[in-house]
Amino acid sequence: MSGRSRASNLFSTLRVTVLAFVSLLTKVFTWKAVKAPQKVVESPVCLVVLSPDENPDDDITQSTPPFKLCHGAEHRLEVKAPEGSTWVGQPLSLRWLSTNSNLPGKHGLSTVPPLHMADGDETERYQDLPSAGADWMLTATSDDDVLSGDVKLALGSYWQAPKYAIDAHVGDPWYGITDLAWDGTVPIVGAKPTTLVATVSSAFADTRAIPGVEVEWTIGVQPPQRIETNADGTSAFAFSLTQEDIKDDYVTVKAACKDAFGHETVDARELRAFVKAPWNELMTVVLREKGGPVVDPSALGMRLTRGVEYELTLTPQGEDDYFVGHMITLDWFEGSLRRRANQLGIDFQPKSGRTMPKEGLTWDVSAGEQSGQFTLQAWSQTLGQGVPFHLDGVQMSANLADEAEWDIALSADKVPPIFQAGVHKTVRIVPKDGSPLGLAGLEATLMFDKKEEYLTANYLSAVPAYGKPNAVSEEGDATWTIKPNNRRGEFGLHVEMPGFTTPLKLETGYLMSSHLYNDATVVIENDDGDVDLGSKVLVLRRNKSLTIKLVPKAHRNTPLGRTGLKGWIEFEEGSLKQDKLTATPTYNKPEPITAEGLSWTLKGDENVSGNCTLYIKVESFDSPCTIAKVVLLSSNLGDEVVFTHAGNEYPRFIFRRNGGYEFLCQPKAGSPLALAELDCSLNFVGGEGALAQEEIPASPKYGDKRKMTEEGLGWRLESQNASGWFDLIVAVEGFDTQLNYPKSILLSKHLSDEVELQWEGGVEESPRLMFRRNKRYGLQCKPKSGSPLALAESKCSLNFTGGEGALAEKEIPASPKYGEANIMTAEGLTWTLDSKNASGWFGLSVRVDGFSYMLDYPESILVSERLSDEVYVTRDDERVESQLVLHQDTEHPVSLHAKPGSPILKLQYDFQLIFAGGGLSRDKVTASPDYEEKQNFSAPGLGWTLKGEAVRGVFDLKIKMDNFKEPLALSNSLLVSSKLEDELLAYIGGPMQKGRVIFRRGEPEPLDLSPLAGSPLEDVAITAWLTFNKIANVTEDKVIAVPPYSEKKTGKAKDLKWSLTGVDVSGVFGLELHVEGFSSTIRFDREHLISQKIADEVSINPISIELRDHDTPVLIEVTLKPGSPLVELGGSVSLHQRKDNPQLRLICKPVNWTPLSPEGVECSVEHLYGIGEFILELTCAHYYEPIPIPGKVNFSLIDTVPDE
Repeated sequence: MSGRSRASNLFSTLRVTVLAFVSLLTKVFTWKAVKAPQKVVESPVCLVVLSPDENPDDDITQSTPPFKLCHGAEHRLEVKAPEGSTWVGQPLSLRWLSTNSNLPGKHGLSTVPPLHMADGDETERYQDLPSAGADWMLTATSDDDVLSGDVKLALGSYWQAPKYAIDAHVGDPWYGITDLAWDGTVPIVGAKPTTLVATVSSAFADTRAIPGVEVEWTIGVQPPQRIETNADGTSAFAFSLTQEDIKDDYVTVKAACKDAFGHETVDARELRAFVKAPWNELMTVVLREKGGPVVDPSALGMRLTRGVEYELTLTPQGEDDYFVGHMITLDWFEGSLRRRANQLGIDFQPKSGRTMPKEGLTWDVSAGEQSGQFTLQAWSQTLGQGVPFHLDGVQMSANLADEAEWDIALSADKVPPIFQAGVHKTVRIVPKDGSPLGLAGLEATLMFDKKEEYLTANYLSAVPAYGKPNAVSEEGDATWTIKPNNRRGEFGLHVEMPGFTTPLKLETGYLMSSHLYNDATVVIENDDGDVDLGSKVLVLRRNKSLTIKLVPKAHRNTPLGRTGLKGWIEFEEGSLKQDKLTATPTYNKPEPITAEGLSWTLKGDENVSGNCTLYIKVESFDSPCTIAKVVLLSSNLGDEVVFTHAGNEYPRFIFRRNGGYEFLCQPKAGSPLALAELDCSLNFVGGEGALAQEEIPASPKYGDKRKMTEEGLGWRLESQNASGWFDLIVAVEGFDTQLNYPKSILLSKHLSDEVELQWEGGVEESPRLMFRRNKRYGLQCKPKSGSPLALAESKCSLNFTGGEGALAEKEIPASPKYGEANIMTAEGLTWTLDSKNASGWFGLSVRVDGFSYMLDYPESILVSERLSDEVYVTRDDERVESQLVLHQDTEHPVSLHAKPGSPILKLQYDFQLIFAGGGLSRDKVTASPDYEEKQNFSAPGLGWTLKGEAVRGVFDLKIKMDNFKEPLALSNSLLVSSKLEDELLAYIGGPMQKGRVIFRRGEPEPLDLSPLAGSPLEDVAITAWLTFNKIANVTEDKVIAVPPYSEKKTGKAKDLKWSLTGVDVSGVFGLELHVEGFSSTIRFDREHLISQKIADEVSINPISIELRDHDTPVLIEVTLKPGSPLVELGGSVSLHQRKDNPQLRLICKPVNWTPLSPEGVECSVEHLYGIGEFILELTCAHYYEPIPIPGKVNFSLIDTVPDE
C-alpha cells in the first residue's frame, strides 16, 4: 500500500467524542477499515492539566473535547494508538487550525514538539507514535496581554491527508478563593455593618482575577447570599450582626465557590462579636504634639503631620474604671485591608503591654514621611486580642501641595491656566494619588493673589467667595467657579486648609478674552510701518511674498505675549487650493507666541488667482482671528478683469457720434477681485489735438471711484456730434498695470463725414460715378482734415455691386481687387480701375469697418464716348440698322432708343438732330421738332417726325448728345418710293434668263439685284436679305441659300447676290427679298423644284411587260409621285418602242405628247409581229432621259414583217 493510500485511511473518519473516538483511531491507524470495538475503551486522546501543587494526584484529566486550557498551567496531551494498529511508529504532528490573526502566541500557547502551523516537511514538528502512545506538552502563559477564547487544534500526518480538528478553550477554568479580607470593623449588634471581601484568582497565577464568579456567603443563622465577583475578581459582603448570629462570643463568616472543573474552595473567618462594644464608652483618646497643643481628630481619626513627634494618651473613663488595672498593649491592626499601614513610617513606643492606671497610659508617636491612613489597636489581655480598640488615623504633610493638586482645565501643555472673560471656569483641588486628604473631612478656603494693579479680585469673582471655607466633597475634591470679568492680566490663587502650614498655590493664571481677536490684532508688515488689517480684505499678489503678524493688543494689557501659548494658521479652501498659497511657517504648525506675537510669510502661485479664508488660532481661545477674505490676485489688471462693450473686448474703442455706449468692467471667471473691495475708476486722458471729455461725457463721471463687485461696474458714455481721439484708462487700486485704451476715437456713422473721394479721369455725379470705355481711372479715398479715422486702423474696401441688367465686374476691374480690405491710413487708399469696351450701370461703394452709412454710388455708369455705341434709331418703330429710308410724301416717326445694356437713359442728357447735307437740300426733308432743337433723353422713344417731298435723293443726318464726343451719323439716308419694286429689280437665273426658272435638284440658281433707272439706290449701299416661304412639302433646308436666309447683306444693289440650290425633294416654294427701309418686298410666290430624273417624279405600273395574246393590249399606268409639280409645269408623256430589235414590232399609245393630269396617264402596248425581248421608253417633257420598260413576247402568229 502506498504512503498516499495510508494517509487517506489515516484520517478518513476521525471523531472526537469519547464513545466514537476508538472507532476513529482504529480507522486512522489501521491499514484497512476494521470493525469498531464492541465496548468502550479508554479514550485514546486526553488532555491532562498539571496541578499547581505539583501533586500528580491532583492533576485533572479531560477525555472529551472541547478541552480546557489554563493560563499559567502546563498541560499534557496524550495520544495512544488502539491495540493492533499498524500505524505505530508513524510520524504525527499537532497542528494549529485557527486563523492567522489568532496565532498561538497571542494566547500564550506553546508546545513541545512545536505546533505545526502549515503543511510541510519540518521534521522537528513531528514525533513518532509508539505503541505506548505519545505526549505533547502544552504551556499557556499568564501574562496580562494574552488572549482567552476558543482555539482549534488538529492531529496531522506526515503525508497529504485531511486534518481533523480538536476544539479547545484557553482561559482560567481552575480558580478559587485566594484571600478573605476583613475591613477591621468589629461586629457589634446594632453598629455599622462589617464588610468582608473574597478575592477569586486563578489557581496558577493569583494576579489573574476572575470576574463573574458566583461566591456564596454565609453567616450565623442568616440565609446564604450569592454575590458575583467584579472586574477586579472580588466579591464584597457587608453584613449587620444579630444577637442570634453570635456563638460563644464569635461569629463565623464563610465564602465558597466552584470552578469550571467542579473544585470547591471555602474560606472562613471567625470574628469576636459583641452585643455592645466596651472601648468607645470607657476610654478617651488624646493626641498632642510634643510640647504643643492637642491635635483635634479628623474624620479619619487621629491627625499626624509628617515628621512631627506626638504623644498619644489613653485614659479610662466611667464610674467603674473598667480598664484600670488591665494590661494594655498598643499594636498595629493586622486586617488585610491595612497590610501596608506600617509603610507610612510611623513608629510608637513602648510596644510592650502596660498596666492601665487611672490617669491613663501615654505612648510616644513619631510621624513618618508618607501620607496615608493607618489603624492602631489597643487590646486588653482581659478582653483578648479578638476585641481590640481600633485607633484609626491619617498622616499628611504640613504642605498642602504634597497632598493636593490643582485640577484646572488647561488650554495648552506647559502653560498656566487661562481664564477667559465671560466664561465661567471651574477650579478644583483634588487629592494626589495615595493622599487621604479627601477623606479627612476638612474645609478648603480659596484666596486671590493680586499681581497687577489693574486686576483685582472683583474682576475674577469666585463661588464660593474668596476667604469663605468650602466643604470638601465625598470624592475628596473642593470646587470653585471663577467668573471672569472683561479685564486682562496676570494673577495668582492659593488654597488654605486646616492643619496645613503651607497653602496650595497657583502661582500664575492669565485672564483674557475667549475670542482671540479681542486680545490680538492681525497686521500686515510694511516697510513704512505695520498696517492693521482689521476687517479689511487681505490682498496678496501672485509670486510676491507678504508677511502678516498676530500682535497682542498692548492697549488692553493682554498677557497673551507672556503665556507661551502656541498659535498656528489654518487654510480654508475657496476657489484657491492650499498648494497655491504657501505659508512660512507652514499651515497647522504650532509656534509659541512671544511678546512680539507671531508672523507668517505668505506667497501665492505665479499663475493662479483665487480666494480663501485664513484662520489664526491660538490655544485656549474659542474663536480665532478670521481673515475671511483673502484674495490672491495678479499685479497685472488684465489678468483679473475684462472691460467690455456689448459683451465684447476691444484693444481700443471706436465710438460713433450722438450715441450711447454701455461699458462693463467685470472680474474674469475665477477671479476673486470682487472680494478684494478695491476702488475702480474709468479715466479720460486727452492731449494736443484730442477731444475734450465734454464731447463724450461718462456716467458715473470719469475718475469716480467705486468698489468692484461680482457683477462688475458699468459706465455709460454719451458721444456728441464731433470727431476726434482720446485715451481711456480703467484703473483699480493696488495693480501695477492698468487697462489702457489709447487713441480711442469718436467718428461719425456717415463715412462721408470722415473721408473724401478724389479721382482722376472721371466725373462724380451723385449718386454715381461715370466712366468711359477703355480708360484707366485712379480713385483715392482719404480721411478728411481733423478726422481720426486713420487711428482706427479700420479696413477699407472698394466694392462692386451688380444686379439684374448690370455690368459684370470684369468689365471694369479694379486694383486692388474689389472687396479686398486694406487698412485706412492718413494718406488714404488708392484704386486703379480699367474700363473695358462695354456699357452699363453698376454699383460702387467705399466701405470702412464700423460705418453704418458708406460712400455709395449705386448708379455708376460706364459708357462709350461714341453715341452710336449707346443708342439706336427707329423709323416707324422699326430699328434703323444701317441707313434711314424715308418715303416720298410720307410722315415717318424717327425715335431714339438706348441700346440694350446701355445706361444712357440714367444720364438724361440733351440731344438734337442735325441736317448734314447730301444730295437733297434741307427743305426737302422737314423735321419736327426742328433740326438743332434740343430735347432731354429721359425716356425711350423720344425723337422727331420726318417728312420728305415727292422727290428721290440722298441726304445726311446727325444726332448729337451732350457729353458725347462722337454723334450718331445717319449718312446716306434715302428719300424714295414706298414700293421697293419702283426702285429695284430682282431676278433668278441671270440677266439673260427668259421666262420662268425651274429649279432642278443639285443645280444652283443665282438671284441678282439691279436698281431701276433714276433710283438713288444706284449710288448708295443698301441692306438686303432673303427669306423662304414654305408652300407645300418643300422646307427651308431643302433649298439652300448662300448667303443664308435672313442674313443681312449690305452693299450696292448690283453687288448683292444669292445662290439657291434645291436638294432631295420636288415641290413648290416661295422667296421674298427685303431691303432695309422698305416695308414692301419683292416676292417670288411660286417657284418649282424638280429632279433631274423623270423616275423621281412619276411612277409606272407595271415596270416590265410580257405579251401572250396579240389581240389584247397591255395597259401601263403613269402616276405623279407625291409633291411633284410636273402637272403645274405642264408636263406631258409619250410611249415608244426602242428600235433595237427590228424583228419585233409593237403598237404603243400614246405616241404623241399627252399632258399629265393629277390622276396620272394610262398608256398601252399591243403586239404587231415578231417575238423576243423589247424595251419601251416613256418620255416626259422637261427631261432628256426616258424611263425604260423592259418586256418580251412568248408567241408568234405572224411570220413576216409587214411593209413599212
